[in-house]
Order: sequence, then structure tokens, then C-alpha cells
Amino acid sequence: MGSSRGNRNVRARRAVKAMKLLGISREQTAPVLKRLVELYDDNWQLIEAESYRALADAIFDEQV
Repeated sequence: MGSSRGNRNVRARRAVKAMKLLGISREQTAPVLKRLVELYDDNWQLIEAESYRALADAIFDEQV
């Protein structure tokens, strides 16, 4: 379980870093990322595809 959680943390940090490059704060990113991880049943490939497009889209959709 430790390595799975560690891998998840590394991936989450990468996602937050990618969103920061778009001007999106960690505070905005974290709750949306958590929901996507649950929605996609830990399938990070869907989240990481196209430079985290699903994550960015979900964050921007919340702002509307």
C-alpha cells in the first residue's frame, strides 16, 4: 500500500505543478483533483492525458 500511495502523491504533485503553470493555485486544484481521482477510480492516465486537460477543464468548469 505504501508504494501505491507514494505514487499517487507524486502524481498529485505533478498535477498541481502543471496547473500552477496555467495560473491555477493548489487550493483550486486539490479538491477537483481528488474528485477526478475518485470519479476515474484511480485511473491516472485519464487525468494525465493531454497535459492534464481533464483536470484543467474540470477546474475551469467549476469557475463558471
